[in-house]
Amino acid sequence: MIVFEVLLNGRLFARAGAEDLGVLSTHVTGVGKLGRRSRGTVDAPKNYDLDLEVGGLTSRTRRADDHLHWGTRRSLKVGDEVTVRISEATTADAPSRSVPSKRPPERKQYEFAKALYFKLRPKFERKRLSSRSTAAGRKRSAR
Repeated sequence: MIVFEVLLNGRLFARAGAEDLGVLSTHVTGVGKLGRRSRGTVDAPKNYDLDLEVGGLTSRTRRADDHLHWGTRRSLKVGDEVTVRISEATTADAPSRSVPSKRPPERKQYEFAKALYFKLRPKFERKRLSSRSTAAGRKRSAR
């Protein structure tokens, strides 16, 4: 199996992996006022947050999927070093937390997509002519 060995400032943060994963990720995230010209975000207009998170999503055939987490989200500061070593291994750390995946039923996804299509349609499609106005236009051009 693929394993992410994540080190924070040279110390092991997690050896993440599992035999039934379809997604494995390591995120280093910065949110807020990250530069002089930035207006920041609604929650952080004058400062920023930095953090590290390791997680994944199972891809099972016979039972429901889970979101897995290794360690807890860790705050970072300028100067921290995050290293990710990717390897193949037969073992990894057990996830510290598992949350059932709540994928909406297909019908709900369909209804959402349909509503979004009709909402955005006028923005991306030219106004269509009715069959009556198209026929009248053909008669005029035939004269």
